[in-house]
Amino acid sequence: MSSRVYLSFGAAAVVFASSACSSPSKDYDDFRSRVASTVDAASLDSGPEPDTAPSGDGSIFDDGGVATYNGRYLSQCLDASYKGDPTKVVYSLIQLKFEQAADGSVTVSGFREAIKNSATLVTETTGGVVSLQASGLVGSGGAFKLTSPKYVIPNDGNAFGLDLTVENGVYSLGIQTPTYICGKFAGKITDPIPQDIDETCMWTRVNDDNTFTRLTADPHCP
Repeated sequence: MSSRVYLSFGAAAVVFASSACSSPSKDYDDFRSRVASTVDAASLDSGPEPDTAPSGDGSIFDDGGVATYNGRYLSQCLDASYKGDPTKVVYSLIQLKFEQAADGSVTVSGFREAIKNSATLVTETTGGVVSLQASGLVGSGGAFKLTSPKYVIPNDGNAFGLDLTVENGVYSLGIQTPTYICGKFAGKITDPIPQDIDETCMWTRVNDDNTFTRLTADPHCP
């Protein structure tokens, strides 16, 4: 799902991209059947546990400092049940802020907004700003987790044409470069029908002109 910080949050950005589907409810039923046949909720991979060691002595933050990684990212996430179908990618705008304490430990927080199905700019968002909170410290290698409160992805910000309520959201991510973050998003759709979420997510730095190109292949991590 105070002062508004422009983001880039996921979807979502968890995130279901625009679709040419003429029957939203039928498409959502298809999503549920795919998940039921491919995902065991008890074995969802939430990604690696962050290394919570303070930075220093080989930390990813040693050269440029934590500010190097602050800013807006385009989140592109695809559920495992739609592997091979990038039209179901969920797009959102995320704003990240890394902070380093005197002892060298690093924390992160952020915000997320859903990007409209019709958008050509990341600033064309829909729904409210969702706060992202850290779960533990950022590891010296750049691994971190963010949790989200209950929020709604509006019908004009996902491929199913329905308002989707998401709960228990957890991003498990790793910094690859100052412009590229990758990992997983796990959570649960609780309305209109309960359904587990198991997404692979790529976060890339937002272009200076705010334009973006929708994926033609699945998001993937190294």
